[in-house]
Amino acid sequence: MKSMTSMRIGNVYVYDTDTFSQQEKDFCSKMYSVIYFADFFCKNSISKVIRPLNLFLTDNKDENGQRFEWGIKLWVNVEKLKNTPDEDFPKEAILAVKQSLIDIAPMHDWTAENIELNFQKVLETNLQGQWVVTKNITHNETKFQLIMQYDGNKIITNLTDYMQFMMKIKAPKRKAILVPVSLKGSIATGILVPSMVTDFSFKGNILTLQIGYRQNKKWKVNFEKSITLTDI
Repeated sequence: MKSMTSMRIGNVYVYDTDTFSQQEKDFCSKMYSVIYFADFFCKNSISKVIRPLNLFLTDNKDENGQRFEWGIKLWVNVEKLKNTPDEDFPKEAILAVKQSLIDIAPMHDWTAENIELNFQKVLETNLQGQWVVTKNITHNETKFQLIMQYDGNKIITNLTDYMQFMMKIKAPKRKAILVPVSLKGSIATGILVPSMVTDFSFKGNILTLQIGYRQNKKWKVNFEKSITLTDI
């Protein structure tokens, strides 16, 4: 008996009972990246909106196509998205999910208006932007704030750097500057939202970002002519 493997896309589980083609693996990986990104911006999150769905795949491509066409009617039109260029995939995937939800909304307790509002927010304002991760703190009359910048269009082509962290520093009588900082090895998910931060404070000239109770990042701050941060 061959072992069964599975892949999770948001709240959708795709099961392979035999051999999962590389094309299907790649597609699932792309979809997962898009859903994971969009989840942070949808009011109720995509994963919560969509009911769990099981898709069983075999080596028969025609059968797989039928299963996808029926099972993912509420999800996306897979065949149309599989050949979408990587640079267009995030926007097209979000549009497809949005339309699929609107199509089946009457069968559930959703309204087309709520779905429209959620997904338009992702498409119009959230594919590129930034959010403030921490509150402003002041040390030696200088303000510090951690900001995350992101480009949702890169989640397929440049997954490793579609999110970048910047320290906003505002010294007295100077314009605020943004200094790139790395949190590699400090956060497991690669993404950071305010609710994950439990402490952001100074002890002497050591600035500590506490994430949950087990992860932290520390910098030594030099307050001489130009303010610099050194990883500890």
